[in-house]
Amino acid sequence: MTKQAKSPAHNLSELKTRLGELLPDFAAAYPERDEACEFPHQEIKALKEAGFMKLTVPEKLGGFGATAAGSIAITQQIAEAFPSLAQVLAVHSAMVSTLIEFGSPEQVANVLSRVVNDDLFIGNATSEKGSNRVHTFETVFEDTEDGVSINGRKFFTTGSPAADLLLVFGRHHDTLGVAITPADAQGITIQNN
Repeated sequence: MTKQAKSPAHNLSELKTRLGELLPDFAAAYPERDEACEFPHQEIKALKEAGFMKLTVPEKLGGFGATAAGSIAITQQIAEAFPSLAQVLAVHSAMVSTLIEFGSPEQVANVLSRVVNDDLFIGNATSEKGSNRVHTFETVFEDTEDGVSINGRKFFTTGSPAADLLLVFGRHHDTLGVAITPADAQGITIQNN
């Protein structure tokens, strides 16, 4: 992936055009990355530079407002060229939707404006080994003088090696909680295995 980066797309139509330009490079890179078990850092960077992090962010918040069907169609095109890259993009889109569903209006506006303006990728930190229902999460959120402390261990956190932010699920007292934290926050260790 040595092509010169272009300016990001300004709308969904331009984004689809950019996708058509990127797909041949993704398809060429996939066999080598897959064989070497390499994380697709360069391809995610290309998606970010093209504006793909805005794909499912609502237009009123500066995104492209792709519908679920539109997002799935784009993800499917990427999957045909580079399956694991498509999975990473699908996680980001799902985390945007989760934030919209569960976040306060202020949280949604704050985080998604950063996604739009800074091309941030939201990864997930949801699954835990041995937890098959949300009320069995071992990850807990504890109130501190400085805010909230997150304590836990997550498993199957697709895309986290490229994440700028992590959406973390856990328990706050006896209720389900969702927290957003920088992926490089003190105390977070991401094992790319």
